[in-house]
Amino acid sequence: MRRNLLVFLLLTLLPLLASAEQNDLKPIDCTQLMAWIAGGVSTPRLQHLLRERTIGFFPNEATIKLLIRAGAEPVFIRSLRVTKHQQAHVQQSSPRLANWFAKSIMTTPQPPSIR
Repeated sequence: MRRNLLVFLLLTLLPLLASAEQNDLKPIDCTQLMAWIAGGVSTPRLQHLLRERTIGFFPNEATIKLLIRAGAEPVFIRSLRVTKHQQAHVQQSSPRLANWFAKSIMTTPQPPSIR
């Protein structure tokens, strides 16, 4: 009897805890997004993250050009343009930080590709 009650409580409380955790996700900022793109996170995974979370910046043309330089695919850029940004947390992406990050990506030697 006691075991059944414990199992019942676990099965009812765990989904509630999981959903509460998902609601606390912070918006994605421009630096995070650029790092994920440069780090090779796949486009489907990035699109999933955009659907799961909001973005905390407005993707202007300068930001989009930097994301493309970092390696963003056109299909991802289209997804980004239609993604809702969270009004309360919207920040203009820092052009100095984004430019520095883009330059460091372009000047970092890449390992030879394995074919």
